[in-house]
Amino acid sequence: MLLAGIIARRRHRPLTRGTSWVGAVLTASVAMALYTGIVFVRTPPAAREKFQHTVDSISAVQRNAPPPAWIERLAPGTAKAKSSTLTNKMAGSRAFTIWMSLVGDAVLSIWFGAIVGTLGWAAGLLLAYAFTGRWLPTARAARALLDAT
Repeated sequence: MLLAGIIARRRHRPLTRGTSWVGAVLTASVAMALYTGIVFVRTPPAAREKFQHTVDSISAVQRNAPPPAWIERLAPGTAKAKSSTLTNKMAGSRAFTIWMSLVGDAVLSIWFGAIVGTLGWAAGLLLAYAFTGRWLPTARAARALLDAT
C-alpha cells in the first residue's frame, strides 16, 4: 500500500481503496514468488535430485496402473488414451516439468497474494484511519476531488 501511495502521489492522484488493494495484493504476490524462487535456488542439488527421483518413481508406478472403473464408465477409451506415448514423453520431459513448475509457482503466488494481501490491506486501512482520522476515498470520491480542483 505504501508503494501504491508513493506512485499515486507522484502522479498527483489520491490513493484510493481500489489502488491500495491492488498494491497490497501485487506486493504480496511478488514477495511470494521471490521467496519460492530463492528457496528453490538455495535447495541443495542432492535434495532436488532425490525429489525428482521420488516423483519419477511415483509416475512410473501410476503409469502402469489401470484407471479406476468409474472413469472408464464416465469416459470410455480412457485406458487407451492413458497409454499414449506422446503424452508420456511430454509429461516426462524436463522442459514440461520446468514450465509447469513456473505456472504452479505463479498460481501459488497469486493465491497467496490475494489472501495475505487482502488481510494486509485491511490492516493497512485501519492503520491509515488511525493515523489520519479519515478513510481512504473510493474511486468516485477521488474523481470528485480531482474535478473540484
